[in-house]
Amino acid sequence: MQEIRIKHYWDAIDEESNDRDNAKWDNRIYTPFHFDNGDTKKAITGIKSPDRWSQSQKQRAKILFAQYLDINKVSNLIHDLRLIFSKTKDKTVAYTKLTHSYNKVTDSGFRSFNSISAIIHIH
Repeated sequence: MQEIRIKHYWDAIDEESNDRDNAKWDNRIYTPFHFDNGDTKKAITGIKSPDRWSQSQKQRAKILFAQYLDINKVSNLIHDLRLIFSKTKDKTVAYTKLTHSYNKVTDSGFRSFNSISAIIHIH
């Protein structure tokens, strides 16, 4: 998720720089875009694990996931994997869930998950 989040962060910086330059050339005062919660596009890309979200972070995540569908998908994959290790007590159930998670990760098409997929497959 970090790789995708950082890509969007840098895209937001580029967009903001272009908008700032265009405003300068047009003799306008630059005002960055803000989402309903007050965050800019740069700020909205920061996110933690869902189980540690405050109310404002839940609002941020809702906006982030609507804006960046790939971050939403990656976040769900990571969260599902975390839940397997933190909540599953029965080894057989864990193996089954891990197999399903492996398939989702493999089907996702995110190259960043290749090493995790290989580790899961090996073990």
